[in-house]
Amino acid sequence: MKFLVNIVALAIILEFYGVVAAFGDDPSQYLDDEAWKDSLPKLRICIEGGLEHRIGQVSRDLPPNIRRYAEELKTGTDYSFSLAYIFGKEIGFGFEFLQFNSSNSTDHVIVNSVVDGTVVAIGTLENNINLSTYSLCLLVRRSFSERKIYLVGSFSMGMLSYRDNASLLGMSFKTTGVAISTGGTMGFDFFIGKSVTLGFDVRYFSGLLIDLEMNDVPVPSEEWTSLDRIGICIGIRMYR
Repeated sequence: MKFLVNIVALAIILEFYGVVAAFGDDPSQYLDDEAWKDSLPKLRICIEGGLEHRIGQVSRDLPPNIRRYAEELKTGTDYSFSLAYIFGKEIGFGFEFLQFNSSNSTDHVIVNSVVDGTVVAIGTLENNINLSTYSLCLLVRRSFSERKIYLVGSFSMGMLSYRDNASLLGMSFKTTGVAISTGGTMGFDFFIGKSVTLGFDVRYFSGLLIDLEMNDVPVPSEEWTSLDRIGICIGIRMYR
């Protein structure tokens, strides 16, 4: 289902790209098709960073303070690097690496006995979450406004590595997992130099877990966490 959602997102990207292009000042009208293709840069290098928010639901069975802690843990920062080669003037393929990080900690966490509910310990809870994604991507680019702005959309698919280094009452818990990742972005590149642009993107990613372990012990699938997230980013893109 998540894969189908991303396919639909790709279709929306392509449709939106066509609508915007219809209103743009396409410089190809001033050149023949081959000259137009040859005049466009082929290589796109991106370095960017931003904010992301995981959109999975937090269990309502958790105590209010732990539920609030888990909600805060869903938001974090990201940075990414991508490299793409554009064939012709519009379609390209490339590689992307993206790293998402979030962390949180809270004191006075109360641990109750599962037998009679009495308090057995009070301490600190801490989590450090890292999601590392390695993807291949399909890129669609359109130039308009006299080639000073690019509309760029992308669809990606790859592997995601999940890691959560947590501690509770001084005890360490290391959770690791592997997921299939799909995602899509839509944004604009604004030229600020001959071959350098300042870019803004909105993005959506989903992660389908295929394995999850805590301290090398498999975690039951019904306890797996959602890796879906949305985000915004800003970055520098270089064209060659």
